[in-house]
Amino acid sequence: MIKYRLKEPLPFSPFPNFDAAEMFVILRAASIDARSKLEFEGDAGLIDTVVPNLMLVSGADGHGMEEWTTPRDLARALRQPLMRQFEAELIEGHSIVEAS
Repeated sequence: MIKYRLKEPLPFSPFPNFDAAEMFVILRAASIDARSKLEFEGDAGLIDTVVPNLMLVSGADGHGMEEWTTPRDLARALRQPLMRQFEAELIEGHSIVEAS
């Protein structure tokens, strides 16, 4: 299983006490090319923002992201320019993602 933490982008004028919302993208796959269904947990507003953006970017082979995907595709998609604003951080499944 792999799990990424994504954060709400900071406002243009950062506030000293701004607490960014967080969400998690989970893929219950045992290997880098195993297909699994994307799961989302966390702040509902942030999920509503991230999911449409994630579906606009491409995976490892250049095809668009889908509800069922692989760790390789998800890792590539989260590095796309459109997704960088959410500062994706891999928090579980390092050995799977590093297999690419």
